Formats: sequence, C-alpha cells, structure tokens
Amino acid sequence: MIKKNNSHTDIYPFLSDIDWLKKLNQLIIKDIKNPHVSNSLLAKKMNVSESHFYKLMKIKTGMSPNLYIRTVKLNFAKHLIETNEYIRVSDVAYQTGFRRIDYFSRLFSEKFGMRPKNMIAKNKKLPRRHILAA
Repeated sequence: MIKKNNSHTDIYPFLSDIDWLKKLNQLIIKDIKNPHVSNSLLAKKMNVSESHFYKLMKIKTGMSPNLYIRTVKLNFAKHLIETNEYIRVSDVAYQTGFRRIDYFSRLFSEKFGMRPKNMIAKNKKLPRRHILAA
C-alpha cells in the first residue's frame, strides 16, 4: 500500500518554499502603501483559495497571514528609518500602509523594542555612509 504524503510540497509542488515566499514578499512590498492588503487579495494573487493560503502560510512561516503581512510591513518601516528615507513617524507609517500612527508606533515598539521616533532620532545622529555600510 502506498502511503500518500500530504506535505505542502505535494500541495504546491511547482514553487519551493523560498520561491513561494519571495513571490509573496514581492506582492506585499509592491502594494506596501495599501492599508487594505488582505489574506483574500494575496491568496488570489498567489492563485490559491483563502483557506489553502492560510494553511500554506502556517506551514511555510509558522505565522498567520495577517501577522506575516504586518511583519513584512514593520521590517520595511525599519528599513526606511535606517536608511534615512523618512524622518517623521507619520511618513513611515503611511509609506508602509498604516493609517493610525499610534497603532503603528505600538506595533513597531513591540517588534523592535524601540519607538519609531527614537529610532529616527538615533539614526539622524549617524552619518549616512555609516548607515549604508552597516
């Protein structure tokens, strides 16, 4: 008797985990300013059902789709701050699809252990070439 393997590679065999996540990250970054990026929108763009998308996200990342989207957005926000792209918290929040600055600041602080305005102030003190080399 042949045992059927129901791993995620059997379900989605044409993309490796890395390729699948790269494609997903590109979709999120491409639409990063959109506060309405959702599981259903990404599932549609990844050509899978919402329930299948949720299962794939849990398998490939260990996170729910919403948490993963938020993580990508917060990491991008940190990148904008570290490269001195924006010097106001509101600009960083809007550029990463957060419409409520207080919510963005709370999430950012929880993830990075520092308020975004403090990280902006810290990075303003560093010479630009130092930030780019780091």
